[in-house]
Parts: sequence; C-alpha cells; structure tokens
Amino acid sequence: MLTEMLSFRYKESFPRQPTKEVLSGYHTSRQPTKAVLSGYHISRQPTKAVLSGYHTSRQPTKAVLSGYHTSRQPTKVVLGGYHILRQPSRAVLGGYHTSRQPTKAVLGGYHILRHPTRAVLGGYHTSRQPTKVVLGGYYTQRQPT
Repeated sequence: MLTEMLSFRYKESFPRQPTKEVLSGYHTSRQPTKAVLSGYHISRQPTKAVLSGYHTSRQPTKAVLSGYHTSRQPTKVVLGGYHILRQPSRAVLGGYHTSRQPTKAVLGGYHILRHPTRAVLGGYHTSRQPTKVVLGGYYTQRQPT
C-alpha cells in the first residue's frame, strides 16, 4: 500500500511537457519524440525506442519489443512474439491483430477507437486528440505528438 502511494506520487511528479509521455514512471528525454520505456532510453535517432532492454535496429522506425526484432520493412514491429500482418503499418500486440484499417492496432485485447491513429494501451483509451496515447494508466499531455 505504501509503495503504491509512493510510486503514484513519484510518477505524478514529472513535469507536464506536452509531448512528453510517462511510461513506467520514466519521462521522455528532452527530444520530444524520445521515449523512456522500462528504464531504457532510446538511442540518438529520435524515433528509435528501447523497450525491455532491446534497442531498435538501424532503421530508425524499427522497434525491438520483448526480444523480437522487426521484419525488414522498417515500419513493421514485432510485439510479444507476434508479427504484423503484411500491411507494414499493421501491428500485432498481445496476440491480437489490427483491424482492417492498417494503422489501427489492438493492444492488450482492446481495439483502438474509430479514429485509426488512436490506440488503446493497457485498457485505457486515448483521449480525443487522436495522437494521444494512454500507457499504463498515464496519458500524454494535451499537445498531440
């Protein structure tokens, strides 16, 4: 109980920079597109993201999640052992495939809202700005990314 309260206060203490996202208690670095996930920072290419200790491959849009690397199409992402469908912008997360709009992604069993760029992560839906994403109960600030 005490650790939960301390953790909540710790996460709430981050500054409200509009493009910064709070992920697992870490805030993004000063480059607005850089995101800190699970304690790892992205490499110097601002679109590269480090997730679960793995770094992205050399194509800056490729991301390594849970030990899987993206396929050769740079926009394809492998999450949780599932690969995306043949449309390169479709992503499979947690065993769910994206819907027919190629930019829609299913995360953790939740589908995105009707705006195709909105994504549901961890049971939270994005706010009305379509680029806002809720991660682990924390939402991005009002400025869209």
